Amino acid sequence: MDRRSSASRAIHRGLFQMGGSAREERKAKVKPRYYYMPLLLGVFTPPGAVLWLEMYGPKHPLSPPFYFFDFFAVLALIPFLVLIGATKIISAVLTQPERTECIFWGGLLGATTLTAYGHATVWWPLYFGGHMSSTAVVAFLFIPFYAIGAMIVGMLIGGLISVAIGLWPGSSPRKGEHRRDDWRMD
Repeated sequence: MDRRSSASRAIHRGLFQMGGSAREERKAKVKPRYYYMPLLLGVFTPPGAVLWLEMYGPKHPLSPPFYFFDFFAVLALIPFLVLIGATKIISAVLTQPERTECIFWGGLLGATTLTAYGHATVWWPLYFGGHMSSTAVVAFLFIPFYAIGAMIVGMLIGGLISVAIGLWPGSSPRKGEHRRDDWRMD
């Protein structure tokens, strides 16, 4: 026999059943680009940095660093996978999808920028001259975690921008009006 009172059971039932349906309703609002954009950038940013160096560097190594899906490629994906998880959580918590957009793009920009910079910095001496350290490859272990920090800063800046420009409903000078040429994202 259940010892809880009927009021306690009703509250429990209301919290978990209604909360679950509300969560499912919000979960449906997660846009596909929140998955594929970070994955594509996570896979193509490190070889893109090497390709940029290959195109613009005056020196070319005898054999350019062959980038394939190995341990270092999986490491480079870490900040982008964290961004996917954070965006899912944020989109479930926030009721304004416009704010989620700003936070997502800020985080994506932060993670991509630092990942590209880190990979370009490691390979720079091969293409522009200088001494390549024998332990330079160790940087690949730290780049993803620095990129997570840059992603968090980017997400905070994106959140501040969304608050500053007033993306939430009702803050626009055209209350209740949403035109096709409006700057807000749908």
